[in-house]
Amino acid sequence: MPPLNAIPKSSLVLEEKNFTIGNYSENREIETTIKVPEEVQRNGTLWAHFYVALSGHQLDPAAKDYSTETAFHFRRPLNQYLPKKKAKKLKNLLAGTNETEEVEDDTPNVQIVSYYHPNFTVSVIPDSGVQKYRMLHPGVRQHMQLESTGARDITGQNGWYYPIVFLNTFWQLKSHMTELNSTVETLPLRITLNNMKNWKFNLMASIDENSKQNARQAAFGGPMPAGGDGSEFEMFKEILLDTNPYLLTTTGIVSVLHMIFETLAFKNDIVSEQLFSLVWRVSLI
Repeated sequence: MPPLNAIPKSSLVLEEKNFTIGNYSENREIETTIKVPEEVQRNGTLWAHFYVALSGHQLDPAAKDYSTETAFHFRRPLNQYLPKKKAKKLKNLLAGTNETEEVEDDTPNVQIVSYYHPNFTVSVIPDSGVQKYRMLHPGVRQHMQLESTGARDITGQNGWYYPIVFLNTFWQLKSHMTELNSTVETLPLRITLNNMKNWKFNLMASIDENSKQNARQAAFGGPMPAGGDGSEFEMFKEILLDTNPYLLTTTGIVSVLHMIFETLAFKNDIVSEQLFSLVWRVSLI
């Protein structure tokens, strides 16, 4: 990246100051529109560059007073490359009209397409603590930025990492995404900036990475542990987003109670059958 003062101001979409790490009540929202570069229209990657620093310190890595002890820079892709099933047209020979119906083609020949979702959540993880980097889940490790100089603590064995800034795409559904091509010139961008608990970050990052990996594997004909096509978790997220939470909670409670009552009824039938057998034997004697 060139120096920040040489970058067009139109590329700046987020500039927030005095954000408090660890204040879970702090929630900022930014809404803007971005122009799609020609490279992205031709299946290129749309990158977001993040510059993070302590308040009052230099953000620009090209500046002389820039220090890796108080600032860091990283990038994340805003678009996702997801498998797209081919659509084939079928015609009903018994119908009197010329209407055709499009259905998905499950042949192994899969097309990878660039998709974009307008909603992003940028979360700072204040309570990540000491981490065993090599033992972390890949979905979690990809969001960690190691200290660039390789400095270590007083023991010489432990390195450092910068505060985790999580670009959350967990709730981005493919059905809500836009396929990027030459016809897409501008895109809306809505960003929510907040703090997130470390346990929640680990859970969401791990599940999101696993579900995307399963979808890619299934798209290319790879075996799935429980069958399916890798889109089952996508459907589960749609249910969570589109269903009233009170209705969903009530349905879950009723389902659990129904299972408990069925178990008790089955157990009661077994006890009754044993008693009947005992009475029959006594009467024969």
